[in-house]
Amino acid sequence: MVWDKWKRDEVQSRLAATPEMLRGEYGYPLKPTAVPTTVQCPNGTFVANLVSKDLPAAAVVLRKAFWNDPRYTSWPGIGDLPCAEREAAMEAALGCHLRQMERWGHIFGIFEKDSQEQTFLRTVIGCVPAWRGDETDLALSLTSFAMAGWDGPTPADEAYALAEDRQKLPTGKPHLYIWLFGGDPEGLGRGFGRAALQHALLIADERGVPAVLETCTLSNRTHYQKYGFKQISERFVPGCEEPWTLMVRKPWTLIVPGRSFGYGSIV
Repeated sequence: MVWDKWKRDEVQSRLAATPEMLRGEYGYPLKPTAVPTTVQCPNGTFVANLVSKDLPAAAVVLRKAFWNDPRYTSWPGIGDLPCAEREAAMEAALGCHLRQMERWGHIFGIFEKDSQEQTFLRTVIGCVPAWRGDETDLALSLTSFAMAGWDGPTPADEAYALAEDRQKLPTGKPHLYIWLFGGDPEGLGRGFGRAALQHALLIADERGVPAVLETCTLSNRTHYQKYGFKQISERFVPGCEEPWTLMVRKPWTLIVPGRSFGYGSIV
């Protein structure tokens, strides 16, 4: 009982840490930085950290991206709602997940700037930098959900089975967990998603750690395989025609003279 209370207190203490408190371990915010020309995005496209004030807009982008995603169409209490209620429920769920990741400072947005200097958030990628090895479990803990204000329905039981597969793989070992990744459909085919994913994978490569993600469509699985991800396990979830897949990508070797670890130094 004493051990359980100590662990519970430790989890609550770590989850109470603010991004400012964790910068020494997880890096400093990335200022708006032009994406590499090799990504072939429109001129003026840049990547930047997303902070608290940006999260509602990020939740809207992700809701649009995941509108037809089996993860949400099959989610009891979300996928079966009328359109307007479903929009609100999805944005509430996604906003909660973003808050669960926010403390570690690895939520990034890809922005497009037009000729009038207006900026538009096109793609969001939210990651948990598990440099100690246990941050992903911490982010997905019941305590984390409670502290982030989760009051939505629970997913299908099979979704928990996939989480168990994930826990067996990287727990205790440093890794980068890509929790949410999606773009506004209006920006499809213009390189914004490619820029976001490459940015996240560069972080993993510079740290020398694997990247971990889950997907619930075969087309996405094939897409991620092109980036070096390999299938680890799959689960079939009621309401989904295709399996949910856990995927891992080993780090590629990077030799970048003069660069230090930490996402603030990466583009």
